[in-house]
Amino acid sequence: MKHIAQQIVLVLAILALPFYQANARNIEHHFKEKLTQGSMNFTGANKIASSTNDGITYKCAKSAVFGYTGDYLCLQLHNQYDSVTIAPPMNKLSEMMIWRLSAKANDDNIKVAYSRDGSTWTQIPDSKMDYSKAATVTVTLPVSAFYIKIFNSSSTKVDILQIHYTFLDCNCFTFMPE
Repeated sequence: MKHIAQQIVLVLAILALPFYQANARNIEHHFKEKLTQGSMNFTGANKIASSTNDGITYKCAKSAVFGYTGDYLCLQLHNQYDSVTIAPPMNKLSEMMIWRLSAKANDDNIKVAYSRDGSTWTQIPDSKMDYSKAATVTVTLPVSAFYIKIFNSSSTKVDILQIHYTFLDCNCFTFMPE
């Protein structure tokens, strides 16, 4: 009888395994849509944007600003080294998809860095950045709590229409070699 009970518990554990697999959840920030819905506030001459429904804040540096390019509200990175810092630290953020306005495939002037403390930054290597599609840049991140910085690495203006965040809901840990 004890053997049968052990087998039943084992079968139930195997059947429950799919429910414990990592699940992804997404947050989408389409800047014009969020403004229209009233779920994003802009302050500081449009250099700071705060999402009211998920707590994500964008702080622009140098000549970066939120503004209109034609009919599109964009995060505008006008010049080389213009940047935006995204806070608070993103827990379990595994991927970002950055939607650009009028870009061509393999246009790699958008770069991304992460930081644990908001002051010391590590750039994401190009091997973790997919520039193959004209409209998007897909960034694979280490799954942990990080501040994120997006910056322009060239003198060509970059307009970002929206950012999609993918969070991995799992019992993951990040191995950080010393």
